[in-house]
Amino acid sequence: MFEERFDRIEQRLDRLEGGQHELRADLEAHGGRLEGRIDDLGRHMHVLHEDVIARIAAIPEYTGPTKAEIQQAFAELRETIDRRLDPLEAIARQHTIEIERLKQSRKPRH
Repeated sequence: MFEERFDRIEQRLDRLEGGQHELRADLEAHGGRLEGRIDDLGRHMHVLHEDVIARIAAIPEYTGPTKAEIQQAFAELRETIDRRLDPLEAIARQHTIEIERLKQSRKPRH
């Protein structure tokens, strides 16, 4: 009875050992393929990196006005508009006053 039991245990151990050998062989085969894929991925990433660097280098440098220059241009424009509008606004206020005086002078006095 003990002998049968030991035989079964020994058979199980043999199967486990065989399974380990198969597993190792599979891992080595897959590991080699995985390593090759990682190498391919590294090459692809390098190519993409170089492509991005080339695209960035090809972007022309901005040569338009600076923010300060744009702000200065708007300030000058605002000043020009104010110089033209201020007299017009003064005339409009003066005319409003004169119209109101004329209206007052035309009202009949009781």
